[in-house]
Amino acid sequence: MTASAYRFPDKKYLLLIRDTKGGVVTLIFFAIILSIYLLYLLQRKIYEKKALSQIGYDVSFSCGEAFAGDIIYMYEEISNNKNLPIVFAKVDTELPDGLSFLMLPFGSDRVEVQKGFIESIFSLHSHSAVKRRWRVYCSRRGIYSPGTVLIITGDMTGSNNTSRRYEVPHSVQNQLTVLPRIIDLDLYFTSSRIQPGEVALPRGLFSDAMTRAGTREYTSSDPMSKINWKSTAAHASLQVNVEEYLQNYSFNIIINMQARDHDQAHAKPSIPYYIENNITVAASIIDRVASYDVSVAIIANSDTESLGRALYADEDMNTLRITESYSGTTDTLAALHTLAEMKTDISISTEKMLDVILSDPYEYAPGGNLIFISAYFTERMVSFHREMKKLGISVSFYLTAGSIGVRDLPSDIEIFYIYSHSDDIDFSRADVGDYNEEISSGTFGEEDGN
Repeated sequence: MTASAYRFPDKKYLLLIRDTKGGVVTLIFFAIILSIYLLYLLQRKIYEKKALSQIGYDVSFSCGEAFAGDIIYMYEEISNNKNLPIVFAKVDTELPDGLSFLMLPFGSDRVEVQKGFIESIFSLHSHSAVKRRWRVYCSRRGIYSPGTVLIITGDMTGSNNTSRRYEVPHSVQNQLTVLPRIIDLDLYFTSSRIQPGEVALPRGLFSDAMTRAGTREYTSSDPMSKINWKSTAAHASLQVNVEEYLQNYSFNIIINMQARDHDQAHAKPSIPYYIENNITVAASIIDRVASYDVSVAIIANSDTESLGRALYADEDMNTLRITESYSGTTDTLAALHTLAEMKTDISISTEKMLDVILSDPYEYAPGGNLIFISAYFTERMVSFHREMKKLGISVSFYLTAGSIGVRDLPSDIEIFYIYSHSDDIDFSRADVGDYNEEISSGTFGEEDGN
């Protein structure tokens, strides 16, 4: 064929070919988009149905009991027990009030207490698990189980979130008993019988008049019956006997559940931490006498069954309860457990409680000694003290609210009151303070996939 015989394609034909190729490309492009969209819908549907299925969650504490102020570990494990991987998951872990997460902020050498809530993000391969260890600060006494956990997952694109809240089943491994905080009573309290400028450093709570350890100079707070006249003549100044403290006796502790005189029975106290202060003082007294052969029982106008038998119940079965007697170091832990479990509901009024005790005083004070722990002080309590004194029963008071005025306290009653006159003192809740133990940031929140 000669060159002159060859005919180039018609312009219209070329345009048709171009348009056809462009249409194919467009079709392919839309097919790809449609395929991606269908794949997106498919994976979205799969993750909606399967993402939160076969998810395991387990939590435990490093110990079963601790004191308020202690730092323990909480171990958390989230497992994916299916073939479908979890590309994205956010876990919101909650702790009950009284427990807090302890964190070390990035770039800081001081730990900080988080509230009982923390967020974390991770991904999980199929049939794998992530394990975390958190430091938990025990700030207040109580019986605790882990709170709820909210797990939020998304699809492969990180969108279309679904969530589920998990309730952690109670077990021995995830129940924590936080015992009441033990405080040095001498750091917080002084006696109404101590003169200004003197330091209260008692070796015990009651003294034995038959056992003497010598004499000392008389002060205006000493009763005349303790003057040693022979020693006075020898020293040419008034001298009183120094009595040894009892090491083999019994006393009972009364915990008043009312925070104020106007609090009503069958209700919560108006200032809850005042009652927590009362419980803290009771625990500290029991701890102080643990090394002695001292028998102690706890009485409270709280309807907590773990307190023991009810010596009184009204027509509505609201009770005044007394525990068994605790003695020595072997029983101290049991007593602290009882205080840890104590509810702060007011079963009967304080007025009624005093009337009940006066109606059968030797049942409530078989050892002849009572310690009354209260956030407030009234004339009714003064009358109660004097009535019990006539029966040969000694009653001392611990007042746990800082607003008590020293000038208002009767001189014939031994009353331990707080040095500070602030209403806001709360020594039942431990404060992390300047806890600056040198640890790496990884130990505060670690994860380990496997």
